[in-house]
Amino acid sequence: MTMGTSRPSTAEKQTHGDTDMTVGCAALYPITRYGFPYSLDDYLKALEEMQAAGFKAVELEINVDLDLDEYLHRVGEIQAKLESLELTLSAVIGVVQQAFSTKRAAADAHLQRFDKLTSFIDQVGCDMACICAYMPREIEMVAGTDVRAPCRQRWQRFLSPPGGAG
Repeated sequence: MTMGTSRPSTAEKQTHGDTDMTVGCAALYPITRYGFPYSLDDYLKALEEMQAAGFKAVELEINVDLDLDEYLHRVGEIQAKLESLELTLSAVIGVVQQAFSTKRAAADAHLQRFDKLTSFIDQVGCDMACICAYMPREIEMVAGTDVRAPCRQRWQRFLSPPGGAG
């Protein structure tokens, strides 16, 4: 419980019906505090701030075109900071600008970047990958455009549940 109140802090387990849940802090916190894309150093500061606010679970958002290589290079530092603050990553969100492009070369390039992102997510010890996919440039603001992943077969390995069924 938070001192001076009768309500639990936002990071403590909440019971709703028969379900226990942990309320985590979204990646929007470091985005609004430090801008996007935020630097990895700013994210590490934000982790301290989110932990001080009482959160136990946090998100991480990475622009795969700009920052992914640095995050891969510094994965051990991120793991150590999360562990020292007793924080859990609830999700890693990859900002992928052209993942669902109707232009095969652009979609394939982003598929390769997303593959690198999943390697980072595995290394950092998170089990949830989210895609923050922008509308492909060639169909932005075009009413009635059929939006689908043209490379679904190539994305299938990411979309299938563990064990390959699906």
